[in-house]
Amino acid sequence: MPAQAADLSEVSNYAAGVGNRKTGTSTTRTGLTGADVWDGLEFYETDTGATWEHGSSGWARKRITRLGRARLTSPLVLSVASTWTDVLSVTVTSTGGLTLADWRAYVSNQNSGSRQIAQFRVLCDGTQVDDTLNNDLPWISGATSQYAAGFEHELSTAAGSHVWKLQVQCSSASAISVNNAVLILSEV
Repeated sequence: MPAQAADLSEVSNYAAGVGNRKTGTSTTRTGLTGADVWDGLEFYETDTGATWEHGSSGWARKRITRLGRARLTSPLVLSVASTWTDVLSVTVTSTGGLTLADWRAYVSNQNSGSRQIAQFRVLCDGTQVDDTLNNDLPWISGATSQYAAGFEHELSTAAGSHVWKLQVQCSSASAISVNNAVLILSEV
């Protein structure tokens, strides 16, 4: 057995570039040029958790990455008619790609005595994304009827921080309750 162990520090310096996969920060990936990049090269960004693959048209995200999630833990009862009310809000950092906003919620007519309309929408940085979703909530005498609502929205976002919101409004005051809402944001 040798008296002194071998110096293996060089191995760690080059291990990130072995084979068809490299590892480093997003700055490292975007700085690769010439012989350091080729079609089929896979790159894992340690600072964002994203995996990229280089092809003939440049870099492309290889898988979906969850950016953030918010969940409503107690019921939200609307007290003002025709006013958009925040249900959930999430601030996420995008690397500049297609962002998917998936949401779902239970909405109920709180035995208001009449039929209600509940509208949902998703905002990114204060701008409505896609269409609103309308739920027709019939009134059933003596009962509180509950319905599931949900939708998926897509938006190409620039790299950086973005505030996403799920909002609701109803057709009359103190008429509906939103429960178990979830907003999940992912990037492709």
